[in-house]
Amino acid sequence: MAWESSTPPGVLESLASDLDVQVRLGVAWNRNTPPGVLENLAGDPDADVRYWVAWNSSAPLSVLESLARDPDEEVRRGVAWNLSTPPGVLERLLQDEPRVATVAAGNPNLPAATLVMWQLATH
Repeated sequence: MAWESSTPPGVLESLASDLDVQVRLGVAWNRNTPPGVLENLAGDPDADVRYWVAWNSSAPLSVLESLARDPDEEVRRGVAWNLSTPPGVLERLLQDEPRVATVAAGNPNLPAATLVMWQLATH
């Protein structure tokens, strides 16, 4: 149910506190999940849940900014992939590990001039 795009936001809110990590993963992935629920899931102890929050295009800016500093590299890659991530966050991610920086460089929200400067500095 958590993985279904037709699941109502209220149901997703209830499922967000489920003990089963697979259920929380589905809630984190689901674009119908309310921003406040995504904010809570951004603090989940499971890095995979945080990754799907970072990837979710409905994640609020404050959540993306926070997850861009997550200790888990895959979570930061999720932020870099997210098409809702603003340029300033992507610019910071260019300074991250190469696997994160490369994904950030491919995000269309990164200004072209910043991308060129990064490419010149890293090649």
